[in-house]
Amino acid sequence: CSVCLLWPCLSCRDAWGRRLVEVVAMDALHYSQPSSQYCLASVTRELNKAYVGFHSRGAPQRHLPAVATGNWGCGAFRGDPHLKSLIQLMAAAQAGRDLCYFTFGDTALRDSIWEMYRFLQRRRATTGDILALLKRYEQLCAEKSSSQLSLYSFIYSAFKGADGSDTDQQIEGLQTYLEGTTPLIADHY
Repeated sequence: CSVCLLWPCLSCRDAWGRRLVEVVAMDALHYSQPSSQYCLASVTRELNKAYVGFHSRGAPQRHLPAVATGNWGCGAFRGDPHLKSLIQLMAAAQAGRDLCYFTFGDTALRDSIWEMYRFLQRRRATTGDILALLKRYEQLCAEKSSSQLSLYSFIYSAFKGADGSDTDQQIEGLQTYLEGTTPLIADHY
């Protein structure tokens, strides 16, 4: 019932044979207006919070345990699990951590997150690419009042040409990130 985006290291243990784990608790924002979570300031706040929670100072990156997470800030807090999964993917990528995302039996959510992950991986999307798309999505949300494109539909369409095929021009148009941004999926995984 979960999406293991990158398999966790099950053999990583300390000198006493205990599995290497860290527990981190992060607060979440409550969205009285769910559309406000797409504001880039909110996304940046949550991205920074997740990054700080996932980052491990001083530890060699290849020995870090995976982050096990789920629908952080969703449910009663009214967060969008599609947005929260992207935020956590970006934070984990920047922190050099694998991510295991638990959807707690929601197979439709599991499948949509997995499909988006694979879609972004095939396009070698970076965290900067995704942030650029989220900025464009924020603008779209501000322009439209009622019926709007879902976040994932927007991301898929941003990579598609008029005929439904990927276009180099659109993909190059997303390259607005700083040089050296960590890819969503590094080659060594």
